[in-house]
Amino acid sequence: MDEDSELIKKLEKALEEEQAACAALYLELEKDRSAAATAADETMAMIMKLQEEKAELRMEVRQYQIVVEEKYAYIEEEMEILKEIIVNREKEKHALEKELKQYKKFSLSDATQGLVASLDEWKEVDSCGDVCIDDLKEREIDSSVLDVHVIAENKAW
Repeated sequence: MDEDSELIKKLEKALEEEQAACAALYLELEKDRSAAATAADETMAMIMKLQEEKAELRMEVRQYQIVVEEKYAYIEEEMEILKEIIVNREKEKHALEKELKQYKKFSLSDATQGLVASLDEWKEVDSCGDVCIDDLKEREIDSSVLDVHVIAENKAW
């Protein structure tokens, strides 16, 4: 029996060692599980944080898109207004050019040249070479005739 008791003791000792190794493995497994759970929790927290940031960024992008669209619409309105102003200015320019041509025709007409000639007969010139306005006022000369005469004199210079 001694041998059997020694064998039992050896087997019990081996069993205890196996149980201790198994307990150590369970403890290590529990640590790994805990670490995995912590890592999973941290990963989930990071995923949630990233999803929130993504949602915030999408909202910002939408807001920027709205602002850009509004600015674009405003700029387009301003461009249309500026185009209208340019068209109106071009029309005014065209009308003024027509009017200028008419005035040029009028200033070069025979009637105007006759008025200039009649002005030459009665004008008085002061020391600067300008027409004496007081003399013209005394004779009640129409100012448009004076303008035609001054233009004709300037062309002669």
